[in-house]
Amino acid sequence: MRVAQQRLSHESYAGVIVSLDEQEQEAVALLEQVRNDTLAVSADVPVAVTTTQVDASTAVKMKALQVRRVLIKPFKVRDVIATIGLLKDR
Repeated sequence: MRVAQQRLSHESYAGVIVSLDEQEQEAVALLEQVRNDTLAVSADVPVAVTTTQVDASTAVKMKALQVRRVLIKPFKVRDVIATIGLLKDR
C-alpha cells in the first residue's frame, strides 16, 4: 500500500485497481485519500477492487467510495480485461 500511495501521490492514472484482501483497512484508507482529492490522481478516477468475498459492510464502503467494479477471486483474465476497459471508458 505504501508504494501505491507514493505513486498515486506523484502520478495521475486513468484508473485504479486495489486488492482488499491482505490490507483491507489500508486499502480503504487509500481509496478515501483518492476520493478526498489528496493525491495526484483525480478524485473521480474510476476504481475497481479485487477481493475473495464481499459482505454487507464492505459493499456499503465500496458504494460510498464509488467503486465501479468488484472482482471476486478467483476471477478470469477476461474479467480483468473487461474491467480495465470499463475503467478506461469512464
